Amino acid sequence: MQLGLTEIDPTIALQIERLLSTANGPVLDPYIQWKGSLPFRLQTELGAPNIRVKSKRKPQPHELQTYNLATRRRDYRINRIALPIALTALAVPLNVALQISVISSISMLQHVPLAAAVELAAAGMGVLISRKNRPKMLATRIEQCELQAVSPRLTLRPVERYYVDALIVLAQIECDHDSEVALRETLNQLNRLLDTYRDLERRREGLLALMGTHVETELSAQIQSTERQLENESDPHVRETLVHNLKMFHERAENATTMRQNLQRMLGQQEAVMQTMITAQSAVARLYLAPRMDDNSQMERTSSSVQAINQHTRAVEEAIEEVLTLGRPTI
Repeated sequence: MQLGLTEIDPTIALQIERLLSTANGPVLDPYIQWKGSLPFRLQTELGAPNIRVKSKRKPQPHELQTYNLATRRRDYRINRIALPIALTALAVPLNVALQISVISSISMLQHVPLAAAVELAAAGMGVLISRKNRPKMLATRIEQCELQAVSPRLTLRPVERYYVDALIVLAQIECDHDSEVALRETLNQLNRLLDTYRDLERRREGLLALMGTHVETELSAQIQSTERQLENESDPHVRETLVHNLKMFHERAENATTMRQNLQRMLGQQEAVMQTMITAQSAVARLYLAPRMDDNSQMERTSSSVQAINQHTRAVEEAIEEVLTLGRPTI
């Protein structure tokens, strides 16, 4: 199944593109010995006595394939400009020779269209040659070896790690058109599921900042203190103020309890997202190991599972948004 960076999660795609956009070996591992590099790497820490030498290892097959693909892409970016220019420059002596030997009787003005045609033909040939050797760009195709090579270098949360593992397996699956359509739909759902997880994480962090660390404990202490003052106070004006304060404290305590419950629901939803991602990754792996791809029952179960968790998550998000909106002013 062919995957491109435009089809996967944008945040992860940006990391992958940064790692693969250069042919330098250290983007994969600084301790790989690429062709022409030294077989060791120096490490220094504030002073010559702290210099250490660590030997480099040979690249694994998938790392070497990734390095070669990155080199081809880099060379294409250079050759698509350099090759037409070089061939155009090489055509200049040909034009001079034609003017001197073959068409010396033709005036200079009559020679200009022919010279321009020769130069344009040379430039066009350079463009055709460079396009013929054009590699697949990362936006439209990223190979399984590349995903496997950059995976250890990506900064990922656990749920994102399972997502990338699923991508690696998807890139290896060979299937017919109908099966590929189903797999791409599953990938789209996993993309949305990952977005939901991140949105829940942002909301959870915002709710934690809004609640504070000891809001419920402090409110409980304030309620008890106000109730004791109310028992010992006889002045009607002071009692009216204490009763009003006590009512406000109880309302805030109820809101704090509701927010804590919704915080727990968010954590539960994030765990549900995590488990769904793990299930999807395992299901995709089983599809790859299956002898035939014409049985789509496992794909249908995976897609249904992802759709169900998405629907449930959206319902919880709406409830959380309502609680946040109503509870914000009183905490």
